[in-house]
Amino acid sequence: MSENVFLSVIIPCHNEESRIGHTLNAVAQHLNKQNYDAEVIAVDANSTDKTIEVINSKKYLFKNLHILEGHRSINGKGMAIKLGILAANGDYRCFIDADNGAPFDQIDKLLDQRSQYDITIGSRYVEGGKAGKRNILRSIMSRGGNLLFLFLLGLNYKDTRCPLKLFSKEAAIKIFSVQKIHGFGFDTEVLVLARKFGYKVLETPVTWHEVGESKVNVAQDSIKSILEIFQIRWYLISGVYKKSRSQKDEKIFEKAK
Repeated sequence: MSENVFLSVIIPCHNEESRIGHTLNAVAQHLNKQNYDAEVIAVDANSTDKTIEVINSKKYLFKNLHILEGHRSINGKGMAIKLGILAANGDYRCFIDADNGAPFDQIDKLLDQRSQYDITIGSRYVEGGKAGKRNILRSIMSRGGNLLFLFLLGLNYKDTRCPLKLFSKEAAIKIFSVQKIHGFGFDTEVLVLARKFGYKVLETPVTWHEVGESKVNVAQDSIKSILEIFQIRWYLISGVYKKSRSQKDEKIFEKAK
């Protein structure tokens, strides 16, 4: 990995051959206009299509584009992002989705707040944010989920799952070193840990739009997310977050170096 990097951009991928190329084009177009050094880390979660080939075909667009692949133990988005965040070198570290649903060029809004906040998260539901068109069921699950997060975890955010979040190096390392949830619920866990460790967090408005057909099974994901809320509560009560990375996580991280 590169040293002396201002911004690291983490992109988790699983069978994204039809979308990752467009996303890398957009990321490169924006980064090439900036006066800071950046690196992009694509973390492949066992893709069986041509995702890796597409990513490799875009390397000429970047000064630093890395691929973390071949880790059979990566079993979810949360684990993929954790691996990328901890392998990064940036003074600031962000992650986006492989479909660029929350367009990457909005990272400037988040970076503008870096002197006052340790973590800035994109939000579709604060004033000025836009959620785009989505089916009614997904909207209900999203808004209902935020109410559960408030009631059961005390997270008073309007949008915990928007795929555009920025962390200072210190906050990223401390939080993701102990993050445990490997699935979609990692977003919620990360914000719980931010509060636990006393980091300052800001929600800033961003726009989001659905790109192509969603890979999320709404019913299945919603049930799993509810279970993960109780899992996070148990981790807080039992003191799990006081421990360092598990041996399993440590082995995966060592392979990525």
